[in-house]
Amino acid sequence: FLQSVSPPNIFAAGDCSTISDPAIRACPPKAGVYAVRSGPVLVQNLLKFLNGEELEPYRPQDDFLKLFSLGDGTAIGFRFGLAFEGAWCWALKDYIDRSFMD
Repeated sequence: FLQSVSPPNIFAAGDCSTISDPAIRACPPKAGVYAVRSGPVLVQNLLKFLNGEELEPYRPQDDFLKLFSLGDGTAIGFRFGLAFEGAWCWALKDYIDRSFMD
């Protein structure tokens, strides 16, 4: 629900929050993808809370694409247990980052 366990009128998402839910096998890492994807659920649940409605659960995805720039026009990436690297990884990271900012 992205709702504090105490007091119930506190909500959080992204790096400032920790998910503690028995239905989720492990707390997701502090990564931007979770903040971005939890945003719509957070807004929806804030409005539902204010209106006294039932909250929607937030279920983070299990895995995500990890891309790290190496500062020389290349990047390394990880997904599905596979590692890859090169200029194409940097181009992909740049595309994703710019798309997010637009």
